[in-house]
Amino acid sequence: MRPILLKDLPPNARYCVLLEPLWALTGTVVLYYATLYMKSVGLSNLSIGVILSANLYTAFLFQIIAGAVTDRLGRRMTSLVFDLIGWALPMALWAIATNFWIFLIAALFNACSSIVNTSFNLLATEDTPKDGQPRVFAAIKLIAMGAGLLTPIAGALMGQYGVVSTLRVIYGVGAVMMSVLFVWRHRLVHETAAGRAAMKRRGNTGMARSVATNLRLFWQLSRQRRMWPLVGLYVATSLAVTINVFQVVYLADNLGIGADTISWIPALTAAVALLCFLVLLPRLRGRSVVNTARTALALSAAGWLLFLLVPRHGVFLLMLSSTLIAAGVFLTESYRDTIVVGTLDDKDRAAMFGALQSVTAMMAIPSGYIAALLYDTRPRLLFVVIFLLYTAGAIFAWMLRPASAPSEEVDPSTAEAAWSEA
Repeated sequence: MRPILLKDLPPNARYCVLLEPLWALTGTVVLYYATLYMKSVGLSNLSIGVILSANLYTAFLFQIIAGAVTDRLGRRMTSLVFDLIGWALPMALWAIATNFWIFLIAALFNACSSIVNTSFNLLATEDTPKDGQPRVFAAIKLIAMGAGLLTPIAGALMGQYGVVSTLRVIYGVGAVMMSVLFVWRHRLVHETAAGRAAMKRRGNTGMARSVATNLRLFWQLSRQRRMWPLVGLYVATSLAVTINVFQVVYLADNLGIGADTISWIPALTAAVALLCFLVLLPRLRGRSVVNTARTALALSAAGWLLFLLVPRHGVFLLMLSSTLIAAGVFLTESYRDTIVVGTLDDKDRAAMFGALQSVTAMMAIPSGYIAALLYDTRPRLLFVVIFLLYTAGAIFAWMLRPASAPSEEVDPSTAEAAWSEA
C-alpha cells in the first residue's frame, strides 16, 4: 500500500516524490562535499569562487528562457532533456575532473538545470490541489535532506580511502542513478493540464518572442507593490543558500571540527527534517501559510546567529545551531515555494515563475566570487551575511499581505501515519 501521504495525491506528484531518492542518494552527498572535493583536487578558494560565479551567470542566462522553454516543450519533456544535460552529464564529468577547466565545463553544463527549477516544480504540483502542494514540496525537500543520513558513511569512506577517490566513485554512481531516474520518471508522468494549454497557446510563437513576453509579464507584475515583498523574500532566501559554499571548509579549518563530526551534520539535518514532517506539520494544519513562513524564517535567522557564536571545537553549540537551521530552512523552503506557486495565475505561471528565478539568478551571479573573497578576508563574515539575508527574508515575510498568498490551509493528511504504512 502506498503511504497515505502519497495515496491522495495526483500521479505526477506521487511519481516525482517516489523517484526523488534516486537523485538525492548521491546528489545530496556530493553537493555537501563539493568545495572540499575541489580543494582536495588542488583548486584555490578563488578558483572555486570563479567556478561558482560562472555557474550562476550561465544559470541566469538559461533562467531567462526557462519559462518560454517550459511552455514550448512542456513540463514533462523540458524536465527530461535538461535534467540529463544539467545533472547526469556533469556528474560524469565531476567523476573524472582533475583540474580547473574540467570543473568549469561541468559547472556550465550543470547551470542549465536551472530550467528544471521551473519545469519540475510545475510538473510536480500543477495538477495538485493547493492544499496538497505544501506536502509535495515538503516531501521532496525531506527526501533531499534525508539523504544526509548517508554522509557519515561517506565521511567514514573518505577517512579510509581519501576524499578524492571516494567522491569520484559517488559522482560516477550518481551519473548512472540520475539517468535512470530521469528516463523512468518521464515514462510515468504526464503533461499537466496547464502545460498542455501553454504548449497549444505558444506552439507557433518564436522563442525570442516568448522570452520577450515572459519578461514583459514579469515587469507588469513587478509594478504591483504587493508583489515586492514576495520577490524580496524569494531572492533573499535563495541567495542565503547560494553563498553558503564554504561551511564545510570553515568547520574544518577554523573551528577545528573533525571530518567524522562534520559528516554527522547532514544526518542531524535529515533527522530534524523528518521530525518536523511527522510531528510539526500536522500541528500546523489550520494555520496561515504566510504566518508559518514568517516563523520559519525567524527560526532560520536565529540558527545562523547561534552559528556565529560557535567557538573552536564547540561541537554542542554547533549541533544546536544546526538543529535550528535545519528546522527553519526545511519549513521556509516548503512554504515559500507554496506561496509563490499559489500566488501566480495558471495561465502565466511558468513565465512568471521563470522570470522570478531569473531575477534571483541575476542577483546571484557574483555571489560565488564574493563568497570566496569574504571567506579569504574573514571567514566568519560570510556567515554574518547569511544571517542578514535570512533576517531580511523574515522582514519581507512580515510585509506580505494575506491576500498575496494562497488562502488554503496546510493539510498534512495524517502525516504521522504517512511513513509507517507501506
